Amino acid sequence: MQRMRAALAGTNTEGVQASGTDTSNGNAADVVLTAKEAAVRAILEKSFLPHQKGQKREYCSLGHRLEVPILKSWIEVASECASFADLEVKGAFTAGLAAKQGALYAKDSIDFSITVQDQGFLETWGFEAKGRVTADTAADEEHNLRNFADPHARINDAEVHDLVHSPGERFQVLQHAFVYGFDTVVLAISDNQSEIIQSVVIDFSPELRRHFGRVLKELKDLALSWAYPEQPLPPRHQIIQIPEEVLAIGRTIKQINGDETFQGTANLWYAMCVLPRPIPSLLHIIPGIYAFWNAVKGGSDTTTKLMDDCLVRIPKCHMNTETVAISRLLMLLMVLNHRVIQLFTANKELAYPSLLHYRHAASARTTFHRTLVTSSTVFKDAIRRLAESNGDRTVTFAPTLPPVRRIAPSRRNINGVVPQDITFGGNLGTQTPKKHATGVTLRYGKASEDARDLVFHCSGIPMKRSPAVQKDLCALCSKFKTSWYCAGCKRWLCMDRRPTKDNPTPDLYAKQVCGTKVDFAKLCFHKAHEAAWIRQAAAAADKENVQP
Repeated sequence: MQRMRAALAGTNTEGVQASGTDTSNGNAADVVLTAKEAAVRAILEKSFLPHQKGQKREYCSLGHRLEVPILKSWIEVASECASFADLEVKGAFTAGLAAKQGALYAKDSIDFSITVQDQGFLETWGFEAKGRVTADTAADEEHNLRNFADPHARINDAEVHDLVHSPGERFQVLQHAFVYGFDTVVLAISDNQSEIIQSVVIDFSPELRRHFGRVLKELKDLALSWAYPEQPLPPRHQIIQIPEEVLAIGRTIKQINGDETFQGTANLWYAMCVLPRPIPSLLHIIPGIYAFWNAVKGGSDTTTKLMDDCLVRIPKCHMNTETVAISRLLMLLMVLNHRVIQLFTANKELAYPSLLHYRHAASARTTFHRTLVTSSTVFKDAIRRLAESNGDRTVTFAPTLPPVRRIAPSRRNINGVVPQDITFGGNLGTQTPKKHATGVTLRYGKASEDARDLVFHCSGIPMKRSPAVQKDLCALCSKFKTSWYCAGCKRWLCMDRRPTKDNPTPDLYAKQVCGTKVDFAKLCFHKAHEAAWIRQAAAAADKENVQP
């Protein structure tokens, strides 16, 4: 911004340096920029944005996907907020890249153009949606609003500096107002769930928009006069000439990646500027060299796809590098055979309007899978005739069967370990009742005799879920979720519950350990098996008493 202001004011910016690449020796160099050069470099830096990768790319994609949800959330907020009284949204429309009439150098791409009923008047406003998709950016936005009573407000352009924290967003909404001629622009900011954090309805005065247009014109005349010639270039010579001093500045910007990229991008941009408006979506524009290659390219590009669709599956016991290579070579041979069959079954005069028509007709006559089946029949007949000519009439071929579906269970790896099936633990003669684990059938005496005996005699076989996810409700207390399971009585039971507000002091056990009395927490797992432990201890004591 300081470079821009200095350039527009005409002041000297000697000492401003830009790191670049000296093409003479390939070493990095520092270039001292004048006021005009500083403005040119600032514009070029924003014209060639770096490629986004990783999380930054995901954040950009999420920000674009949030535009429609943010608009819907703001409409709901506006219908209930007192700051936007007598405001009703009638419709919303998307728009592509647009240029201002009479000033084609001023271009803009707005998120939505909305039609509103404001105090009885039908108006068209701009709408800009911003998503704070990370926790830090959302928290910063909340922090900036701490001094404001209402996060939703309608203001004039003189109050933008107080309510819109980001300078880039201030100029963005001003660009919307100038290019589209909007008197009002909405800026809505949300979190990554499209919940509105702040929304501002900004009314711009004609005077501010006029001054902003003068600044843009000065910038164009100062830094981009070569890109907007007064006389259009001839149709057959639409090659724009970039001044050498501008190319030298471009070499100092890393993301431009050379003079060729700069020149090619400028020519493509200028060629699009002279097209009749409106320009269609860029998704439907294919460069001529690509379209020509798509029309005349050979069939080798489809060979891999043909082979992959009819993949030869080699048994694992016979699979090695040699068998894979040989099977691939055989498939290549079959692809050549397929192409020859298509050629000899074609029209003898090859009276096709184009190569594309011939390919479509050939694919309709026979597919690669059909060629493989036909070739298999021909080869089998040839082998049978060869065997019969040698006096061997016992040659038979087994019918081709579909591949057998794998019935062996897939063994899951958990943290690199394959779980082992266990054989210990309780077993029931019938399927475990659904309410057995929760204790409902046991508590009301409706459980089967086998289930009652299983619980009555269980002394506990504790097992902890891996990974330790607490998602099963305890069968005894029915209050807490646990990751501990008893393989003996087939119940989920609390084993590591912490003291809570409702239960600050759980029941305790006391036991002598190495001559010291130690207190232990009595949890649901202990309570569920306490009776079985007491019976086992009593049985062991009785056994000692009856022995001579």
